[in-house]
Amino acid sequence: MSKQYDIKRRPDELEQSIQEKTSAVEESSLREKAILENAVEGIITSDDKGLIESFNPMAERMFGYKADEVIGETLIILMPMEEAGNHGGFIENYLKTGHGKILGVCERELQGRRRDGALIPLELNVAEFMLGGERKFIGSMRDITQRKKAEEEARRAADSQAMLQAVAQAASQAQPFKVALEAGLAAVCGYTGWHVGHV
Repeated sequence: MSKQYDIKRRPDELEQSIQEKTSAVEESSLREKAILENAVEGIITSDDKGLIESFNPMAERMFGYKADEVIGETLIILMPMEEAGNHGGFIENYLKTGHGKILGVCERELQGRRRDGALIPLELNVAEFMLGGERKFIGSMRDITQRKKAEEEARRAADSQAMLQAVAQAASQAQPFKVALEAGLAAVCGYTGWHVGHV
C-alpha cells in the first residue's frame, strides 16, 4: 500500500516542513545568483523573441551596459550593425526548423558591439532551455581580444621570419653585391606587397 499524505499531521510539523522547503529554495536561488554574479564569462539569457532577460556583471563589463539598461531590449544592441538586421530571421528559422547557425555550435567566434560602438571579438556558446513552459536561450561568452592580439603578433613574427629567410637565401645565392641587393629587395617586396620600383 502506498504512503498517502497524512492530513492529521500536526500543524507545527507541516509548518516546519514548509519552512525547510522554502529555505532550500531560497538557498538554491542565492547559490545560482552567486554563480552568475561571479562567473568569469559574460552570461545573457533571452526569450524566444530575442529580448534580454538577464545580463550578468561580466557581460556588463564586456559590453559597457548596466543590466537594467539592456533587460527588455533585443539582443541586436549587442551585435555589429551588419549582423543585427538578420538576427530576427535567425531566431525565426531556428524556431521553425530546429537548426541554427549558433545554437549547438561549440564556441563560435563572432563580434559583439559595445555601448560605445567598438567591436570586440567574442567566443560564444548558446543553449536552449525551457522555463515555465516557455523557450529561453542562454549565451555564455568570453572576450578573446587578447588571444586575437597574440595570434596576430605570432602571424607577424612568422611572416617576418619567413621574409628574413627569403632575403638571406636570395643574398647567399647571388654573386656580386648589386645582384645580392636586388635579390634581397625583391624578396622583401614579395613579402610586403611593395613594387620594386617604389623601394
